[in-house]
Amino acid sequence: MGIFDPHLSSRSPVENRNGPSLLDELAGQTGGRQYPVGNLDDLPAISAKIGNGLRNEYLLGYYAADSRDGKYHHVKVNLALPENTPPLRANYRRGYYATTE
Repeated sequence: MGIFDPHLSSRSPVENRNGPSLLDELAGQTGGRQYPVGNLDDLPAISAKIGNGLRNEYLLGYYAADSRDGKYHHVKVNLALPENTPPLRANYRRGYYATTE
């Protein structure tokens, strides 16, 4: 959930000005989602949406073949949905480093 000052000036620190895009990038890389808050009155609805998402999620896991090579490995998740299923979205990390430890 990102709550940022919409009236930042060019004199504001770069971290503050880049906050929304950095949060969006971090959420995308880690499989999360960003919920921008444009109006503080929207907080209850956004919190309810986050809570609903947490109660309606699945966790998938796997073990990769013995490839602890220290390289970055891409991950792609495809959803095979039966006919007449409402649209679903998969939020997931787009890859991982196979550490040698």
